[in-house]
Amino acid sequence: MYEKIVIILLLILEAKKQIVHPFSEPAPAVIIGIIYAVMLGIITVILAIAFCISQLTK
Repeated sequence: MYEKIVIILLLILEAKKQIVHPFSEPAPAVIIGIIYAVMLGIITVILAIAFCISQLTK
């Protein structure tokens, strides 16, 4: 009977362990930097298109 309890406890403890990934999670600063870079790129493209349209309609 105790064998079954020990096996169940070992399975529960084994299930609670975190999975080890070969890559680490990027720092929050890196994620924020990427978001700002993408936003800057989108805003730059919109402003460039608006500038080209204003130059063409003169």
